[in-house]
Amino acid sequence: MGYSKLLSMLTLRELSNPPAAVTSHPAITSDILKQLSLWQESGLSQWQCIEKLRLQTVPVGYTQHAWNGVSDIALETKTDCRRSIMAQLLFRHNILQLEQEGRNFRIYAYVPELDPISRLPFHERKDHNHVLKRIACHTRSGGPAGLYTSGMFGGSQEVS
Repeated sequence: MGYSKLLSMLTLRELSNPPAAVTSHPAITSDILKQLSLWQESGLSQWQCIEKLRLQTVPVGYTQHAWNGVSDIALETKTDCRRSIMAQLLFRHNILQLEQEGRNFRIYAYVPELDPISRLPFHERKDHNHVLKRIACHTRSGGPAGLYTSGMFGGSQEVS
C-alpha cells in the first residue's frame, strides 16, 4: 500500500462521532479508531498516536522489529511504521475471518487443506526419502567442495 492510502486509513475524520477513518478498512476496528481519537483529544500528535499504536501491537515482553529490516527501530520511516501496523492488523483480521469459518487456531496450529470437490480435509503425501538418502550419501562421501561437515556434528566427530 502506498503512503497516502496508509495515511488515510489511520487518519480520523473531523467531527465524526463515533470516530471514523478517512478511508475505512475492515481490519481497522472501531476500538482502534476510538483509541486514536482519545489520544488525539489528550493532545498527542497524529504521529505520536501512530507510534503508541505500534507499541500496542507488540506483545508484552517482546521488542519491536523494524519493518524494513534495519537494525535500529529508530531508523524506520513513518511509512514503514504504518505498513507494520497494517500488516499486523490484516493478519489478525484474516485469523478472525478463518475462525468465523470454523477453524480453531487456539487448539490447532495447522489447518489442513480442503478438497475442492468434497470439502473434506486432506493431506497430500509424497515420499521424499530418496532425495534425503542422496543428500546423506553425498555428504558422507565428502559432500560439496568447501563444505565443513564436522561443523554439522558440533566439531567433535568427523564424518567418515
